[in-house]
Amino acid sequence: MNLRTPGLASLLIVSALLLTPTASIAQRTDSYAHNRSERESFRIHGVTDSFVRSIERAGVRNLDADDLVAFRIHGVTASFIEDMNDLGLRRLSADDFVSFRIHGVDGGFMEEVEDLGFMNVTADDLVSFRIHGVDGDFLSEVEDMGFMNVTADDLVSFKIHDVDERFMRDMKDLGYSGLDADDLVAFSIHDVDADFIEEMEEIGFPNLSTDDLLAFRIHDVDARFMNEMKDLGFTSLSPNQALRLNIYDVDEYYRDRMRKYGLSTFTPNTLVAMKILDIDQRFINDWKGADVSDIDMRDILDRQRDNRGRYSRNSRYNYDREIWEALHAVVEDITRLK
Repeated sequence: MNLRTPGLASLLIVSALLLTPTASIAQRTDSYAHNRSERESFRIHGVTDSFVRSIERAGVRNLDADDLVAFRIHGVTASFIEDMNDLGLRRLSADDFVSFRIHGVDGGFMEEVEDLGFMNVTADDLVSFRIHGVDGDFLSEVEDMGFMNVTADDLVSFKIHDVDERFMRDMKDLGYSGLDADDLVAFSIHDVDADFIEEMEEIGFPNLSTDDLLAFRIHDVDARFMNEMKDLGFTSLSPNQALRLNIYDVDEYYRDRMRKYGLSTFTPNTLVAMKILDIDQRFINDWKGADVSDIDMRDILDRQRDNRGRYSRNSRYNYDREIWEALHAVVEDITRLK
């Protein structure tokens, strides 16, 4: 059999046909994969020349090898990028696209969010919505409760801190219908719930303000504390008085200690004033029988604090009028001691 040897031209044509796709892929992917490890990762995950070109045609450039591999792993395709472009998200980063795919942010979810009035949410907002379960049903619940202008951050905070329709309805039923988003989140964080509000009403504090409810919860002003105050004879405290007595740790033991120093005028304000003055036997000895008619109360406070080594002089004292009057009354009582 006489086989003809192919000519040089034919060999060149065949070689060109065989090598051209490989060379094209190598040329394109080599611009992203700069070492053997990256080239191997491209091969494993299917980062081909056609994939790179499709991503670039969709408008995403300046990627690195890790970005392209992540796109392949998480299904970020040219079609997905174009869908995001059509929805107005044209400046997403590579990380944004990957996060969208990981957390299920797609066209359907974005349309659901936009249908409820959230037109300008960011990529981070959308991912946070998905992570924390802020969906169309939740958005509808929030709107049904009268919150028409909440922000994306508010909605995520609601979800994180369990501010749901039941919680909002409980607050409304108890007369707290004017709470804003920050109030509701703060209530949930500090466990200001229906049970606590009802407990406050039972111990004589109906219709507390938002700030008072939070302060009472933070400082543990509860039924047990109020019973202790009743034992001291204080049965009709104002919210401010109850808070001050609690904050300054005034109890029956402290009242009895002041009594041993010869003091006898015990009101909610004077007991707090005694705590502020940090009265002890030395203080009694210093001011008993003294003339304080021309002395500023701040000087007395500064001197007492200097003696304790706690503060420098000229400290600022932001007490209200009731406490200033109580401070003067306590010092005057001490000057009259024999």
